Amino acid sequence: MEINRLRRIPLLSSADIGLLERCVLEKQIFVKKYAKGATVHRQHDHCVTLDAVLSGNLVAYSLSENGSAVTMFEFGENGIIGANILLGDNNAYPLNIYSVTPCELLHMTKDAVLELLRGYEFVMQYIQSLSLNSQGMNRKITMLTQKALRDNL
Repeated sequence: MEINRLRRIPLLSSADIGLLERCVLEKQIFVKKYAKGATVHRQHDHCVTLDAVLSGNLVAYSLSENGSAVTMFEFGENGIIGANILLGDNNAYPLNIYSVTPCELLHMTKDAVLELLRGYEFVMQYIQSLSLNSQGMNRKITMLTQKALRDNL
């Protein structure tokens, strides 16, 4: 993994180069490719990495008991997956994450994230990511709660 490529990711743009190199060598930061249609994370699986979308598009969706799916989030290039659950007490994915197109994800282990969180700029980028995810969830909740009961059923 090329360090310059990592530095183009907003979350890692100001991260210490030596730390990034060490994390890559120790396989705490790694890239994985997913085919179109692949389930990247299943609902209720434990979140063990923070993921940055290098290319492609993914969706987070909820599957109801009757088999209908509701898309809750869409993730594109530089999107961050798992920031809101990786460090929590309940770190299970609340939704399924599915690749809509072929995609490439950068995975960072919890240990790598904890080390990166020692840097102020990474902390600020991480907080911004949390905020964007929270705003997206708030918009979706507002949309769903404003629909008529018949539409939601």
